This record gives sequence, structure tokens and C-alpha cells, in this order.
Amino acid sequence: MKKVKSLLALSMPIFLLLSFKTVHEERKAEWPKKEIVSSAITPALHQGFSITQSSKKMTIEKEIIVNQSIEKAWKVLGTDFAKADQWASAVKHSEGKGASFNGATCSERTCEIASMGKTQEKLLQFSNENHSLSYQVAGMPSMVKSATNSWQLTALGEGQTKLHMRMDIQVGGLMGAMMKPMMKMKMSKMGNELVEEFKFYVEKGQPHPRKVKALKKA
Repeated sequence: MKKVKSLLALSMPIFLLLSFKTVHEERKAEWPKKEIVSSAITPALHQGFSITQSSKKMTIEKEIIVNQSIEKAWKVLGTDFAKADQWASAVKHSEGKGASFNGATCSERTCEIASMGKTQEKLLQFSNENHSLSYQVAGMPSMVKSATNSWQLTALGEGQTKLHMRMDIQVGGLMGAMMKPMMKMKMSKMGNELVEEFKFYVEKGQPHPRKVKALKKA
């Protein structure tokens, strides 16, 4: 009898393990696909890590109403394209380069950005008639594969103008995908400051207090 009890005691853990494995496999086969929390997580679980095209791109858009005519707003944005350092706190120095481009006094500008160093901004589109421009930015961190910035002014009447700004950025590699949320937050903050400072400069005819502070610090 003692031998029988001993054999039963030894066989119980094996029996339980086999039973658990069988039940687990049966339940696993019944798991619905909806239990996968996010399709973005699936590649990480099954393939190590995968970076999709959508995970490499980000778009940041900002709008603000400027209480001035579109002509005065365009003078700052378009006519004085090379002089962004007069109003943008992030730009320590800017300088126009190249021949004229579709009515612009230059085809590109060099900007010394406080947080990034020197960048080259080459015009892709410029229109005095439509009060719009866009440019490609070079000199960004190595994880940034491409970056463009587009600005559009729209007359609202009664001395008001709407400014719409759009940044399109594409990152590359694993580091770019990982840093994308932080970069988007930083660039969004910079975008907020840019449109605020543009509005202030066009309306008041003088730099925003943030720009004044940056000049004193420099």
C-alpha cells in the first residue's frame, strides 16, 4: 500500500503538468484575434522589432489669427524671408543665399538654430500671389531623413489674416522611430512659439518678449 501511495505521489505532478499543457493549448486555439492590444505591438512580439512607413513620418500643424492685413503679414513671412532672425526666438542668425526664386529675393537661407546649430532652408515653392511658401530643411539631426515646412496666409477681412504652418518630418532607423514621440513634442513646442512670435511681430512691429530675452542671453 505504501508503495502504491508513493507511486501516486510521484505521478501526480507529471499528470498535472500534462493536463495544464493540454488545457493551455486548447484555450490558446480559442483565443480571439481581438485580444491583441495593438497591431503595432505584434511585430515586436513575433519578429523582434519592425518599423513601418507610418511610424517614420510625423506632421505638425499650427494655426493662428494675426490682427493685421495680409500684405503686412506677407512682408514679414515672404518679402523678408531671409530675415527670420528678426522675430523668431529659436533663430540666432539667418542669412539669404542663392539667386532669386519665383519672386523671392533668394532661393534659400541659412539659419543658426539655438538647439540644433546651422540649417539650410531651400525654397521649394514661393508665391507672392497666393501668399504661400515651403522649404526643405537640411542640417537636422542624423535620424531625420527629410523635413519640409510650409506656410500659408489667408485674408479674413477687417484687417485679419490666418496663418497656417505645417511641418512634415520623416525619421529613419530604429533610433528615429524610438525618438519620434520626443521629437514631435519638441517640434510642436517650437511650432507654437514660432506662430506666436510671428503674430506678435506683425501686430506690434517689434520682437516678442521671448525673442528679446534670447537676444540678451546671446
